[in-house]
Amino acid sequence: MTDEASAELARLKADVTDEDVALKDVDVNLDDSELIAEIAARMQESENADREFAMTLAAVRKAVGFTQERLAEQVGTSQSHISQIEAGGDLLVSTLLS
Repeated sequence: MTDEASAELARLKADVTDEDVALKDVDVNLDDSELIAEIAARMQESENADREFAMTLAAVRKAVGFTQERLAEQVGTSQSHISQIEAGGDLLVSTLLS
């Protein structure tokens, strides 16, 4: 190996960060079937909670006699966002804030 190649290899090794090591750990963990099953279960729980929230929002809105448009005005968003939430669409905080 030339001196130039050795220097380049040393530079590349020095550039390895903790993030690179963490990414390698993720790659290794992707082979862990128990971990994958746990992640899938948590994702399902999250989807169920999102669905329950959307159904509750619609029920409460209707119970107080609000239209989607009126609720949207009250919380500072658009009617389409309220509809999207109630339909179980994008339930990210960014949706509620926009």
